[in-house]
Amino acid sequence: MVRLYGQDWRADELRRHVGAMEQLVGISAGERTDGAERGVRTLEVQTGSGLAFTILPERGMDIGEARLNGVPLAWRSPMDLVHPSRHERAGRGWERSFGGGLLATCGLDNVGVAQEDEGVTYPLHGRINHLPATGVRHDGAWVGDEYLLAIEGRVRQANLYGENLLLTRRIETRLGSDTLAVTDTVANEGYRPEPVLLLHHLNLGFPVLAATSELLLPPAARSTPPDEAAWRHGAAPGAADRFFLHELPADPEGMANLALVNRAFDGGRGIGVAIRYSLRSFPLLWQWRHLQPGEYVMGLEPTNARPGGRRATREAGELRILAPGEAETFRTEITALRDRAAIDAAARRIGGTTG
Repeated sequence: MVRLYGQDWRADELRRHVGAMEQLVGISAGERTDGAERGVRTLEVQTGSGLAFTILPERGMDIGEARLNGVPLAWRSPMDLVHPSRHERAGRGWERSFGGGLLATCGLDNVGVAQEDEGVTYPLHGRINHLPATGVRHDGAWVGDEYLLAIEGRVRQANLYGENLLLTRRIETRLGSDTLAVTDTVANEGYRPEPVLLLHHLNLGFPVLAATSELLLPPAARSTPPDEAAWRHGAAPGAADRFFLHELPADPEGMANLALVNRAFDGGRGIGVAIRYSLRSFPLLWQWRHLQPGEYVMGLEPTNARPGGRRATREAGELRILAPGEAETFRTEITALRDRAAIDAAARRIGGTTG
């Protein structure tokens, strides 16, 4: 059943109250028309619960703006949306078109710093974030007594004499939900083994991030460096930058759980974002604590790469290699926490994760 406006509804009950489901929920396709963002296609998703977010097919099916009842969840950079044709590919050019947003995808040949490895130069955070999707489709439909929304697109990273990798992304949510799920399947469609590095760069901002915010990790998590006071607590703009590597335990479904919460928001009503990700494919979590004025963002980043990117991961013997025809699936779930009750429920779930 659908939980909406404080009560449960069956499909036939709810349909009697509206002329079209788009009155309550839906996906609207559009395109930006001005400045550096001109030509960027958008899919605006509304779940009916107050959760709204923007999918960007031109930018690897990333997720830009995200709000809950009008309150922003994600940090957005001064560059905001930039069409991939305007991307500066050399060195750290990625930073000139990094719009922030709820999810920026990094990979598939490198994540982290620009570097040379085995005689090949790789750009900062790879290429996938600036490749447009093809075969983009979206739909909303009743399945029993639940109204499901799904968006799917394919992003190919290929090179003559090099890799031929296909990322198929499916983003799912439902009417009345505060959760969206991102499922990536990366397939090696070439005829040689290929390394695959992937990082889901989740960028949380004010007011989820504030001086009163707290990062919730399971008690069995291992953190490097082990400076809990620094990684756990928020700070006012101007605090020193820090980077942490976390290894989280799995819950009974093989997922890792964490949340960034601000219990003091709106007079104590609270707000937050909970994250779950598939631990088998994303064994590590990067935390980018960048709290500078105007660059006030907490990056929480499930990944299969070591800090230092491709070369460091290869030297550690942890580089994921896909054989020809092989595929791997990566999944991240993001839930907006609308009040103290939702925050407390997430904290209990995180605290109860088994080691």
